[in-house]
Amino acid sequence: MVNRGVAPRRQHYDVIVIGGGPAGSTLATLVAQQGHQVLLLERARFPRYRVGESLWIATSDILDATGVGEAVKQAGFASKSGGTFLWGPPEQPWSLYFTDVNGCVSNSYHVDRASFDALLLQRAEQAGVEVLLESAVLNVLWDSGRAVGVKSSIAQQTRSIDASYVVDASGLRSRHGADALPAQSPPRYESLSVWAYFRDVNKLPSPDESNVLTAMFHEGWCWMIPLADGLTSIGVVLDVSALQGAGRGTRLEELFSKSFASCPFVSQRLKNATRCSEYRSCLYHPRNLSRYHAPGLLMVGDAACFVDPVLSTGVHLGMSGACYGAFALNTLLDGGHEPLAMEAFERLYRRDHATYQSDTDELYAMNAGQSGQFWQRRKPASFTVQQQQMQQEALDFRMRIATHHGDMDTISQLQAKRMRRLSEQRGLGRFSAPAFLRHRLRACDPGRKPAEGYVMGDAGEGQFRKSLVAISSSDQFAEVSSGDSTIFELCDGNRTVAQVIDGLVAHYNLADVDPLDLAQTVGQWVELGWLERVE
Repeated sequence: MVNRGVAPRRQHYDVIVIGGGPAGSTLATLVAQQGHQVLLLERARFPRYRVGESLWIATSDILDATGVGEAVKQAGFASKSGGTFLWGPPEQPWSLYFTDVNGCVSNSYHVDRASFDALLLQRAEQAGVEVLLESAVLNVLWDSGRAVGVKSSIAQQTRSIDASYVVDASGLRSRHGADALPAQSPPRYESLSVWAYFRDVNKLPSPDESNVLTAMFHEGWCWMIPLADGLTSIGVVLDVSALQGAGRGTRLEELFSKSFASCPFVSQRLKNATRCSEYRSCLYHPRNLSRYHAPGLLMVGDAACFVDPVLSTGVHLGMSGACYGAFALNTLLDGGHEPLAMEAFERLYRRDHATYQSDTDELYAMNAGQSGQFWQRRKPASFTVQQQQMQQEALDFRMRIATHHGDMDTISQLQAKRMRRLSEQRGLGRFSAPAFLRHRLRACDPGRKPAEGYVMGDAGEGQFRKSLVAISSSDQFAEVSSGDSTIFELCDGNRTVAQVIDGLVAHYNLADVDPLDLAQTVGQWVELGWLERVE
């Protein structure tokens, strides 16, 4: 399907991508689809094995954007209708289903990563990407602090290849941006995973038989993923200290068996199962680079950031970061403003990482009452939530997982609900309450009023578009309208919320608009950190 051991056809490319996993192939495809010259260098021979089989529902949008969605549908991967959890209070299994909260897409996939990754790489070549397998990148070439190409080993020959931009999508072990972009690693999430593949597993009862199962036990958690052809991926995640506690010579099978003995809900499903693979293991060291870009260089996928695997976010986070990177590169290759495009890429990607990290923190906080070392290490440092509050957060969290960011209406409703609760906790009252209308508001950081920036453009255009962008004091950002911009101007610290609303009505002739809707908009800017109350 692709070239092995042959020289690249050109000396200079618009973009060189290092790594042919989902992030690398997605970015390469999206850039090539806009007519740019892209070279992708992959060290391995494809197909090759990878773990991480359970996909998020929103990944389907990215697959469609790259033109591989239909091929994935026809590939025979197992359908994924939702998730079943034995997690948090109460200690009973609970399930969620995509059909309950998403009217557009009702299922995702459990995939064989060797086949899935190969499909994405084939699509990249079809889109015009020059793909070279068994081609190792030795290092990135720099000139005056800017990445200008790579030095690679192809067909046992060392070659230097030039590029306008270099993208590192080579995975967790990447060191290409180590000097320019130091990593930040949260040690409390360092984990050891042990897994194998089985047949004749006792599946979950209908309608949960296609769900991914995630179950907690005293010293970690385990997964059960039903794949195609009767295979089931079953694994356990432990704290890295399990290696020291196990003693020298402890086999993976012993760690696996001991762990499942502590989780009867899953172990009973293995009574008649037959293992059909060797045991595999992996050490997870979640990390987050201080920046995802340097001059001429973008980092995507696990090379940029990696979140604990409990929510199966890896493939989707990598592919969404690849989309942002591709939009930035297409914008720049068409003459866009580099600082603004790189800033947009950075903020969009970092926002997604922060969201998934926050979701992971919330999920682990649901088990913060567990006494095992695994859970104690992952308990948030400021954990003071009472059991009743935990259950309320758990309910919202279950719904948010179900949407997988695929149903924006449901997400908006959840955000509004959470903001109302936060406003009550902070003493602001409901946004429509008289107490809130009497508050005087001002911009949290007057120097961060809306300014020109880039936001995501149409998927067919494949690049950013310019717009007004607001950035909060906590580095949150969003596209704003001229009306939103006027809110910032009116919130000068002297006007009350009611006066701000009157000003908006008069300025834009909004006689037919419900003032309470405007109050809700102003309140959202408060909760997002763009506006603050004057004491």
